Amino acid sequence: MTMPQFMTEHLRFDRPERPQSYIEHGVFAAKHSLWLIVAGAAGLVHALFPWWFRFYTAEQVVRIYRAIATSGRHDELIVKYGLSRLR
Repeated sequence: MTMPQFMTEHLRFDRPERPQSYIEHGVFAAKHSLWLIVAGAAGLVHALFPWWFRFYTAEQVVRIYRAIATSGRHDELIVKYGLSRLR
């Protein structure tokens, strides 16, 4: 059974120099999305109780940004928003 092409074509053709498999893409996206949800929840707790989760949300966002920036798959977005590249 083959996967429908619309589900996988952007993984290979949008970044031909950095192809990803469907599984690699799914694991990367799910892992970092879950960490963002956790970081957001910690941020909400921190808003009410500033002594809890100090800098936790910021640290997670920076860690995830590093993972995305060094993947080489989002260089155009990094330039578009004036962020620095990490290599």
